[in-house]
Amino acid sequence: MGSTDQERTTHENRQSVCDSNVGTRSGGKASPTYLGTKVKSDATLIRVETDNGLTGIGAALGTPPIVAAIVEHELAAECVGEDPLFSERIYEKMYNGSRSRPALERGITQADESRRRGVITEAIAGVDIAVWDVKARAVGIPLYQALGAARSSVRGYASGGWAPGEEAEAELAGYAAKGFTAAKMRVVGRDGFSIGMECLDERNHQPGVLRSRA
Repeated sequence: MGSTDQERTTHENRQSVCDSNVGTRSGGKASPTYLGTKVKSDATLIRVETDNGLTGIGAALGTPPIVAAIVEHELAAECVGEDPLFSERIYEKMYNGSRSRPALERGITQADESRRRGVITEAIAGVDIAVWDVKARAVGIPLYQALGAARSSVRGYASGGWAPGEEAEAELAGYAAKGFTAAKMRVVGRDGFSIGMECLDERNHQPGVLRSRA
């Protein structure tokens, strides 16, 4: 195949991002975290669409109207017209913003003082996930394989342990009853949340509800 044929094939197979839009979700119940109690959880679903009909979906944390404004008024312009298979190019354009051209030409990300920070990085992450979703769909493989898989399955675990005092044992037992064989348990945090070490020592010498299923 000559160079002309190669160029024609590349052009015919090329796709480009034609739109980037968002959907928002806000709410949920209050929940404790290491850094204090969260009164709600916000998420913004981000869709990246290509001119050949593929759609990728990503998600970003942060106040939805702010994330939506960042995507619609700034990041979308960096993505439209780009080939989603060049995901790193799209990321560098979003991350470097108005300095993306010299960064791409030199292959060097801009100095730390001028890099993106705060909620805009959350928005960038959401778009980046959606672009990778499109990329995986374009080549016909699951996203985890497109990212570079090391195995075909992973062990799932429950994430909890926030219930106070002795209630934590019942909470973790509930995860075991649902079929989980592992759990991540918190034992210390802000807002007065903690489980005393003497309590942990005592439980460590008792049959564990999850260890019995290992």
